[in-house]
Amino acid sequence: MRPVVLQAALRQRIAGSLLLAILAALASMSHGVAREASSFRAWAPTPPMGWDSWDSFATTINESQTRAQADYMAEHLKVFGWQYIIVDIQWYEPGAMGQTYRSGAVLTMDGHGRLMPAPNRFPSSADGSGFTTLARYVHAKGLKFGVHVMRGIPRQAVDNNLPIEGTTVRAREIADTTATCPWNADMYGVDTSKSGAQEYYNSVFALFASWGVDYVKVDDIARPYHRAEIEAVRQAIDRTGRPMVLSLSPGETPIDVAEHVSRHANLWRIGDDFEADMAAMAADAETQRWWKLTDAMQEPLPDREPGTWWKTMREVFHTD
Repeated sequence: MRPVVLQAALRQRIAGSLLLAILAALASMSHGVAREASSFRAWAPTPPMGWDSWDSFATTINESQTRAQADYMAEHLKVFGWQYIIVDIQWYEPGAMGQTYRSGAVLTMDGHGRLMPAPNRFPSSADGSGFTTLARYVHAKGLKFGVHVMRGIPRQAVDNNLPIEGTTVRAREIADTTATCPWNADMYGVDTSKSGAQEYYNSVFALFASWGVDYVKVDDIARPYHRAEIEAVRQAIDRTGRPMVLSLSPGETPIDVAEHVSRHANLWRIGDDFEADMAAMAADAETQRWWKLTDAMQEPLPDREPGTWWKTMREVFHTD
């Protein structure tokens, strides 16, 4: 009987060891996933400070003007912590005119429906390298480079039913033509439940990463709050392996999504645009009051963890 008892004890010990090993592995995997999911917060330990082209140039910013801003920031502001140079909306529109958007404008894009800089405005992109040369110029100044992009997929890509890179899926199969922006007609939404939808977002942010982009402002995604596409963007950025700070617009972002947005973005707008408008400034102050109250009522404070900020970028205005 003794050998049988010893064998039984040995089997129990082996089974127990295996169970402990499995539990340890699962715990490690869980910790790794949590660590990976939250690692993006390390990319913005303090509120990012920089310059965004919209306030001074609206849709018309070009390469020489962007370089001039980088020159000024590097010489006069970098020492105080300013570091981001952001090219805002419609850098892909050859005929951009100002604060209005041309309906039906022919946009610059590649064969997979991904937007590209308009060469007449950004000459260094004429060889198909996108913003690579401009980003290198900014980086050489000790600064970081960012771009604006609208939520979704270009309507032009859908009209032409372009293929999604790395798949057999085409643009019409993933487009949500009912999820459109009320103030800009460049894009359709992306139906993230469709095969190829995540792959499309992956391809867009892989392209940005290849250019050397450090910061992405995604617009028409926070108001109304497009939860599924925010999650798709987060996954796409993380998949690139490149640190890219994620900012969501426009505002105001709903207060009841504070926990979700803090799990997916570094910054999000809590107010709309305003310029020397006292009524708008008063409304923004009231919104800030409610977000601060929300902070005080939550334990832990998911939207106030380091690396997540609800005011978006501090900006400086046009520098000559």
